[in-house]
Amino acid sequence: MADLRARLLALHARHRDLVFVVAAFLVTRLSLLGLIYFTRDLLPERANNHHKDYTAFPASTLWDSFARWDSGWYNRVATSGYFLQGGQSDVAFFPAFPYLARYVGKLLGKDHWVGGLVVTNLATIAGMYFLYKLAQRYLDAPGARRAVWMALAFPTAHFFSCFYSEGLFFFAVAGALYFYEEDRLFVAALFGIFAAFTRTTGVLLAPALVFGAVHRRGWRLSDLRGVSLRSWAGIGALCLIPLGLVLFMWMLKVQVGDPWAFLKAQATWSRGSSRSPLMALYEETVDLNDPGLHKVWDIFTSVFLIAVSAYALRRLDSGLTIFCLLSVLVPLTSGKVMSMERFATCVVPAFLVLAMWTKRPFVERAVLIGMTMFLALHAVLFADWYWAG
Repeated sequence: MADLRARLLALHARHRDLVFVVAAFLVTRLSLLGLIYFTRDLLPERANNHHKDYTAFPASTLWDSFARWDSGWYNRVATSGYFLQGGQSDVAFFPAFPYLARYVGKLLGKDHWVGGLVVTNLATIAGMYFLYKLAQRYLDAPGARRAVWMALAFPTAHFFSCFYSEGLFFFAVAGALYFYEEDRLFVAALFGIFAAFTRTTGVLLAPALVFGAVHRRGWRLSDLRGVSLRSWAGIGALCLIPLGLVLFMWMLKVQVGDPWAFLKAQATWSRGSSRSPLMALYEETVDLNDPGLHKVWDIFTSVFLIAVSAYALRRLDSGLTIFCLLSVLVPLTSGKVMSMERFATCVVPAFLVLAMWTKRPFVERAVLIGMTMFLALHAVLFADWYWAG
């Protein structure tokens, strides 16, 4: 018995980081499950809901609560691939998550709904592990743990366990940034390619990490002749990150005959063009025609990410800072702040900064309690088909 206990303690010591990440994930996910289970029938489901043209889990209202809104589009891709239709279309949604959901479901002998929930939750655990290891480069052990808690308690972190691509995208981005920090640029590029195959903003890793890698080496035009072949190859690999997008465009060319169909479809979600990101943010702020609370939080999140990027300038690697800044500025070029709160869920460097801002225990507790309250609200609203991110 003593020998078994000693082995378990040794195993825990070797894998302490992973044990913490899994424990933090289980605490937050089981809490969300319990919350939705006990509140599912307290709030009436949204009426006159034309989005509800599917039921993911007919036998379980609990598990069905994790498939709402965009889950329907991923459902169509997982079931039938891509096809064009009038107005909004599934071609706006990238293929990594729905196709993985399909094949993992088949591997488990289940449908793609089960496969998708397995994929997003396992990917979230792996992503949080990469976040923890990344945070250790900038923070002490308590700070790295804070970064993980901040990510799991973020107001829209329920998407990490929904039939959405957030968990998978967070994993890809966190992996790319971690291996970039380790200067393992080829591995970082592979994660980046996968990120670009998962979400549009995955391609932003390319300019951010290429600039960061060059800046880290202190290269100047006069120094280029002395650059090693390995360094050139690493930078070149990072330049290949957009291949994920190219692969998606090739799939669209084959399936619907138009490689640019995803851009045309995304425009149907009331996303036009703006003169500049900051002008778009200003116009959305002063627009009183849509005063909903969700818009207020999207505006607040946009300002928050800009502030995080400014703070990160001298505290994080330039590659991480640029990715953080691009992650807010590029979506704003659409002229809308819509869904910015959900987009922020996958801006990995933001959680490093949040951990830096919350070093004092009182501040940490206040921020975590505040975010957890909004996370609970978002999860309950989402489960009843109200817009929550």
